[in-house]
Amino acid sequence: MSENGVTGTGSTWDQHNYYSGGSAGPLNGAGHDWSAETNPIPANLMVYNHVGRALLGGYDGQASSVPASITDGQTVTYSFSYTIPAGMNRANMHAVAVLIDNNSGEIINAK
Repeated sequence: MSENGVTGTGSTWDQHNYYSGGSAGPLNGAGHDWSAETNPIPANLMVYNHVGRALLGGYDGQASSVPASITDGQTVTYSFSYTIPAGMNRANMHAVAVLIDNNSGEIINAK
């Protein structure tokens, strides 16, 4: 699960700014010149997108979620359940599904 529009307060939410001072040139994004900002950029200026919130099935994937043998055209389904914790905005969340070949590490499909 990922979430957009994530904000927070305190120094743990600050963003390191390698462009501070402009020595690497300007960095313009979201209508803002980040090279003009301090290092680190204070949390109150940061909004984070595509923040990983949960890794359902774990880093190595969900065992037995795909049959060992699949024929061409066969439909295979697997369901996860997830309770969105308080403080997360469901309207800003997205499910990200990735099917990885366990032997080669190749991404077979993603959505």
